[in-house]
Amino acid sequence: MTMITPDFSGQSHEVHDAITELLRVHARHLIATALEVEVTEMVNELKSAGRDVVRNGYLPE
Repeated sequence: MTMITPDFSGQSHEVHDAITELLRVHARHLIATALEVEVTEMVNELKSAGRDVVRNGYLPE
């Protein structure tokens, strides 16, 4: 029986092809969009409860 063990020698085994890069870009976009929606909903919920909430960097100084 052959056992496959991971190689932790420090070399990078990242894949750098067009499809993988496209998937990574879209995954980052989906995650950023989901986080933005979640934060916006939370801020709106807190504001509707009477809390004074601002997002850092979103309002004038």
